[in-house]
Amino acid sequence: MPTIPQIAHPVIIAAPASGNHITITYTDTSTETADLVIPATPFFIQGDGASTDLLDAVKDALDSAASVTASSVTLSSTAQKVIIAINSSKTVASLTLVQDDFKPYHLGFEVTTTATVISSFTTVAGNETAIGSFRPPSTWCPSTEDFGGLRTRRDVIVSQGADDGSGVDDVYSGHRVSAHRIPEVFGVLIRSTLASEANHVANVGNLTSGDTNAALDSWLVSLHALLGGVRPTLRWTPDTSTRATYREVRINTAGLLAGVEGWIVETNDAPLFHDLEFELSEV
Repeated sequence: MPTIPQIAHPVIIAAPASGNHITITYTDTSTETADLVIPATPFFIQGDGASTDLLDAVKDALDSAASVTASSVTLSSTAQKVIIAINSSKTVASLTLVQDDFKPYHLGFEVTTTATVISSFTTVAGNETAIGSFRPPSTWCPSTEDFGGLRTRRDVIVSQGADDGSGVDDVYSGHRVSAHRIPEVFGVLIRSTLASEANHVANVGNLTSGDTNAALDSWLVSLHALLGGVRPTLRWTPDTSTRATYREVRINTAGLLAGVEGWIVETNDAPLFHDLEFELSEV
């Protein structure tokens, strides 16, 4: 089975500046407030249930509301989108994230930090459920493909005989391994300016027009906010099926943080599509 790796960067969230982190609004117009456990910050979109896991911190905050019986905030291992499910004595209408450093954007419900409200709740199996429209910007999934089959090994046998061609004195064996770079198009890597064009996404599996899931722009928005002249420490999870296993890494090339163009390396023949190449160093 191919693995699905991910890179997550820290989301630094301050203590409530205006009373609370989250306002829960119910369909009867009543509201409740919920706060994240801030001493655990910085958080990561890791999905491993650790104290620094932003998804688990949001779940704990929602569970603290009096009307909430139970909740879950999970990251789909296939779609890489955040799913919020709330079981409560009242019907949830929306969640409002009120701080500048914590917005629906951080959970993949928006691609900019402008919006403050998550209102796309529907009732599923007795829970009010909302699914992010985009991958969280701190989770980047480069590919679900297994490239092990793109190598070819050719064995060669060479014999040495006598000058007149009679007999065989020695036999030598060896092999040559060739790596093939087959043009591929990954839906995860489509730039937002292209994803809005139907002709560009028609031949990409699981990608639809207007899907800016993989926009590098949102990644850069978060990373630039973290820089302050220092390259941020990231978490590299080799396989999202074992999210508790990760390493602390840094992006090893400062130029990669300079802008979108510095992040992309064209590696295939498909017009206007790009793959990414990271240089990482372990912290």
